[in-house]
Amino acid sequence: MIKSLMLILSLRGVRLKPVVVSLAVLLGIVAVVFMFRPMDTRRSRVDARLVDEVRRQELNLELIRQNMIRIVEDNAEVRAAIGLPTHEYRFAESPEPGTVRDSGGDATTFFRAAERLVEHLDTVTGTRVLTTLIESPEFASSLKAEDLAVTRSGPSAEIDHQGTPVIRVSAKSDVIEWRPITGTTETTTRDLNEATTYIRRVAPALRRHATHLASRSQTVESIPALATISRAAAEAGITFAEVHTTRAGTFRAVHAGSRLLFETGVDARTGDYRVGSDTAGDTDEYVKMLLARIRSADTRSAAEIARDRAVAEAEKVFADESFQAFLRDRGITIATEPTFSQRYILFKLQSNGSAVGAFGIRRDTGELWLLDEDELPITSFTALGVSLSGPAQIPATVQVPGARNFLLVGTHEGLADSIMIARADPSVEEISVLSIPRDVYVRGRKLNAVYPVYGPERFAAEVTEMIGLEIDNYIEIEMMAFAEVIDILGGVEVTLTEDLVDPLYRTKDHGEWGTLYLPRGTHHVNGLQALRVARSRTLGSDFERSRRQHVILEGILGQLRNLGNGGVRRMYDLAHVFHRRVQTNLSPAQMVQFLLAYRDMPLANRTVIDTTNVLYATYSNLYYSGRSKEDVAGHALGAWILLPESNDWNVVRRFVRNWISGERT
Repeated sequence: MIKSLMLILSLRGVRLKPVVVSLAVLLGIVAVVFMFRPMDTRRSRVDARLVDEVRRQELNLELIRQNMIRIVEDNAEVRAAIGLPTHEYRFAESPEPGTVRDSGGDATTFFRAAERLVEHLDTVTGTRVLTTLIESPEFASSLKAEDLAVTRSGPSAEIDHQGTPVIRVSAKSDVIEWRPITGTTETTTRDLNEATTYIRRVAPALRRHATHLASRSQTVESIPALATISRAAAEAGITFAEVHTTRAGTFRAVHAGSRLLFETGVDARTGDYRVGSDTAGDTDEYVKMLLARIRSADTRSAAEIARDRAVAEAEKVFADESFQAFLRDRGITIATEPTFSQRYILFKLQSNGSAVGAFGIRRDTGELWLLDEDELPITSFTALGVSLSGPAQIPATVQVPGARNFLLVGTHEGLADSIMIARADPSVEEISVLSIPRDVYVRGRKLNAVYPVYGPERFAAEVTEMIGLEIDNYIEIEMMAFAEVIDILGGVEVTLTEDLVDPLYRTKDHGEWGTLYLPRGTHHVNGLQALRVARSRTLGSDFERSRRQHVILEGILGQLRNLGNGGVRRMYDLAHVFHRRVQTNLSPAQMVQFLLAYRDMPLANRTVIDTTNVLYATYSNLYYSGRSKEDVAGHALGAWILLPESNDWNVVRRFVRNWISGERT
């Protein structure tokens, strides 16, 4: 066809060369169009399938949600039928089909978006600065001269000596932060000379420390094969898990069955051996300490420990003369020896020779229950402890042996808005407080969202597993009840080390709307004002908010110390608030007992688990996909979440053990 066209054109005297070129271009364009049309069609089909898949997944999620609601409703009916307390579980409402979602573009969202942009720009600038530094031949030469090597890991980098990490490097804006494995964190500018000077200064000490750690790590790896250790472990039924090495050190978990007894290894920061929370300075001392710990280890399962403890406590109460007199006055006798059913250890109760019920101890959990004559549950002791009322004889002073760990949860609209561990330790006469960020990601959701789904008891168990610290008691208070408590106490003193400015926190005082502002210094605040201080995020992280909450807690303790004989009315009002608006597994008598025992102790060690110690921040979609922020630019990043370094919860557990031992982290 082309040849025929050329012939016709030539017969008509048309110059062929320009025509041929133009024709070729035209045919090329047509070919490209036809080539890309199928690709465009395929892309449209893929987009349509993707949209259909998203809608299908949304439908599946809604079906799962509806099934969960039905399961919860059925569970509530069953618990109510057998006399057990029910819990209210909240589920997010699903939009109606075809509903247009709210854009979320209210005024405060724009503030946060602008703040997020600033953070993003800082991160981008810092990443560029770090990249420039790492790729610099001068910096690489200075590392090589000191027998060091660098490995890039996302927005940070790790410098190691013969495989042992010795410095973590990160950058934000124009500042480079150096976090050595031992020593203090330092910062430099982006100037290359400052960076190389820092490396030359710290490298000799870090090399020695790394060599020391490597030697001791080999000891930890070989310790189970040592004859005395191997024999003692076999006799006790104890096993050693595989060695795991992180930035925190080299450790082995030591188990009895499935229960973790303790961890042993080398602390990367100090270079000391560790057996649980105890430390040893040399290898001989370490072996002796580990051997003694194995021989003295309690190898019972967690269920056996809880059960045996409950039986001992129950038998102690049953032997009490006042309790026996209480039962006699009501015509009830209790069996001196327990009997056993498939589920319970039973202390049976009789009246006039007939069975009327029993005190039952769950064999699998150690929980105490009141049972009827057919050994069916009437109520748990936990529920009784919350609702007990009536006069109680309270001594002027109370001695409580051993340290006790309290989980303090401040809730708002059902979510855990504030999470703290308060550890009262009579041996050192002080209270330590540890805040856990609500954005920590566990079991596929943020920690604050675990609370409304599972309730306080299961939440306490999740926190225990997460940080490796047994929770003795939990106290949950709703935010407005928290404000009411402070008002009853007459307000509290709070000292701010810097101005508290939050343009996103709307306030209304004396009929006028404004935004939150408190200058640095000491303030006497009422309940509402304290709530503002506790909840404000000041366009920053939750970590600073946690530190302000510590200050408020210290103010509350100060007011409690000042409650003397004239505070009877306030004590009554506090008890009334606790009865109505606080969930706890403490009885009123226990609450007063611990208040009297601990109120004079200072709030000494105040710590926040955050990104400066053992956590790192990311987004949920990045966490699940394993991709970087740059890879998914323009797509949904997911929720902002916090995870332990190296995704290893043992790092958090070791940090908590250090906190218990009094190290100011």
